[in-house]
Amino acid sequence: EPCNKMEVDFGPIYDPNLEEKKDALLYSRRVRDQMGTWFNLKVTNHSFDDVKLQALAIKNHAPAESVVIEANAIREHFSMKLDSIKRYFEAFLKLDTDKDGKLSRDDFLAGMEASGSPQWSNVFDMLDEDGDGYIDFRVYLIGMAFANTNLSSETIFERVYSIFDVDGDGYLNLNEFEAILRKACPSNEQSPEIKHIFE
Repeated sequence: EPCNKMEVDFGPIYDPNLEEKKDALLYSRRVRDQMGTWFNLKVTNHSFDDVKLQALAIKNHAPAESVVIEANAIREHFSMKLDSIKRYFEAFLKLDTDKDGKLSRDDFLAGMEASGSPQWSNVFDMLDEDGDGYIDFRVYLIGMAFANTNLSSETIFERVYSIFDVDGDGYLNLNEFEAILRKACPSNEQSPEIKHIFE
């Protein structure tokens, strides 16, 4: 008879401290972070709300993957409820006429009723992270959240910082910093002075 063998690694035991015993969500997140580190896995903030948004996308004949946005992270950054995210998605769908899960510059400006506006065109350039001429729903949602927020300038800066801090280590590395500069001051040249700062 065939015999299959396997080895199971449960990882190290995580004992909660006093703070974690009072906050089950904090405890679960730290256990998850430790498991990710131990097994060398990437940890994300995807939640059941992302599944609900995918169901909404399918219902509207849009790509399900277009709304995998890490809803928990969006809520934490912008104090935004799921109902608000759904309303933004419905507005996004109206602009996404070909239902490919992306907005072109023209789609975006039409939705803002700002065709020909250099200000909103610059906003699109800031949101278009990879410069391909399109933005997805997650980027659109972040842009609209900033545009409709009453947060202080300092708080907005902190949240923009956290978005560009891709690896979440609390610091900006050279690549993350250059990504900001490329948005603010488009250029094909990389200044050696910038690299010197990070050495």
